[in-house]
Amino acid sequence: MAEEQEVKQGQEETQDFDMEVDASKMIQQANETVKNEALNIIKEKDPELENKIKELKEEHGEVYLYIFDPEQFYIYRPVKRGEYVRIMSQAEDEDDTQLLLVNSCVLYPKVQFDDSTKAGTIDVLVNLIMYASNFASNNPVVKL
Repeated sequence: MAEEQEVKQGQEETQDFDMEVDASKMIQQANETVKNEALNIIKEKDPELENKIKELKEEHGEVYLYIFDPEQFYIYRPVKRGEYVRIMSQAEDEDDTQLLLVNSCVLYPKVQFDDSTKAGTIDVLVNLIMYASNFASNNPVVKL
């Protein structure tokens, strides 16, 4: 009887693991689909984008794309610890910190903000850069 329970428990654990693997594969496929669709949207406006992304990945390693709309997109990278410390020590106020961070980490296209820029653009880019730099996470915390 005990052996049957152990076998049944082992089968259930295997099924749970298989379901987790299947879910992980589905998430990876969904992410790949989203990435391809996002690139297709902006490739029409910038045919050289694939080459630019390749160059930026070679130079910076980890790079990300965010699309506000088909006309406005940015490729950015995480901020490194040394840069972050430098930016924080140089910045005079929060607005200055945000501008320094965006100017350091937005790789393409060249950042050009003026009074006609939509008000939330810089805030969104700062939040994305900070998230990519591990200042926030969606990963669960496990109590031990």
